[in-house]
Amino acid sequence: MESNKFILSFKEKIPDSVFLLSALGFSFITMYLGDIYKEKFRLLLKQAKLEGKQDLLAQIKNVLENKKNKG
Repeated sequence: MESNKFILSFKEKIPDSVFLLSALGFSFITMYLGDIYKEKFRLLLKQAKLEGKQDLLAQIKNVLENKKNKG
């Protein structure tokens, strides 16, 4: 009960606009961090695709070299 009274008295001392602005700031920060993680994921996906293409090119080179050596 005493902790509830403390919280209520603390809330009464702080204007409502402070809570509103804090919530707004928190939402902007989370949106910004979300965009950063999305971009990081996109870059990792592009890197994985490029590495896959490099593996495929290496396989094609091996096949071509094998044909050259046989021919």
